[in-house]
Amino acid sequence: MNVTAWGTTTEPEIVAFEEEIGFELPADYRQFLLETNGAEVNKQVFFVRDLTQDVLMNVFFGLTNLASRSLTLRYWLQEYEDEIEEQTLLIGSDPGGHFILYTVSGEDQGIYYWDHNNFLSPGAAKGAPNTFRVAASFTEFCGLLTDYEWEPLVAPVAEQLQQNEQALQDLTQQLGQALPPDYQAFLRQADCTVFDKQLFSTKQLAKPLKIRYLFGINQPERTKNASFWLREFQEDLEPTTLVIGKDTSNGLLLYFMAGEDQGIYFWDCNQQFPESSAEEGDTYFLADSFADFCAGLTGAVA
Repeated sequence: MNVTAWGTTTEPEIVAFEEEIGFELPADYRQFLLETNGAEVNKQVFFVRDLTQDVLMNVFFGLTNLASRSLTLRYWLQEYEDEIEEQTLLIGSDPGGHFILYTVSGEDQGIYYWDHNNFLSPGAAKGAPNTFRVAASFTEFCGLLTDYEWEPLVAPVAEQLQQNEQALQDLTQQLGQALPPDYQAFLRQADCTVFDKQLFSTKQLAKPLKIRYLFGINQPERTKNASFWLREFQEDLEPTTLVIGKDTSNGLLLYFMAGEDQGIYFWDCNQQFPESSAEEGDTYFLADSFADFCAGLTGAVA
């Protein structure tokens, strides 16, 4: 298992957490938390038999995390306490925000992949329509993680440009709104992760945003395509609005394409900045245009 740990935790902290949730953690999972306190998973996938496909892992949640509450077990347990079974924790997620569930005891004990938005394959799971059993224990699940190896087919330049143009047209049709020329120019690039780990500062936020990546089109990983996020959040977004990127806490960058509010905004959907203030609750204005947003990005962070 290839992960980058966020630190360590202590036995008293785990005991306090167990008392809070009302059940004990399995020994192997407890040891993982002691050694890592959660972790970022480095390009590893696990196979979901009922979906007949690999799923890319993103993070394991910890007990505490100074960067974001949304990277902790308590946060997601509180968010979904009415939707998950007893003695079950949300212990991690994929890049699309779908969860890894751990039922620690009982007849259903094991690790499950929860496609809570029914995005991948509605009705394919046995039992719950969007919950897929993956492993019997945490140790077994970790053993299933393998390196994500993708070797792109090298297409001729003309073919690549044609594919990009088709993807751009599909996104425009899906949105129902023409894209601004500066943003179109960005999307036509072959690699749309060039601003990875850049910073953006605004007076409304207490600290700079750390950009994880900006989404593109025709990308090999579906979660790095703007069209994926438009489908994922279509019920939550205003008309003619795109999710164009995310920060390191999984907060989202929004682009309002038309109207009085046209511009780039940060949607603090995980409440990373509770000490900041915005007129629209958890949505913060960043820039009037995509070009202005890019101009405001500063040097990369480690």
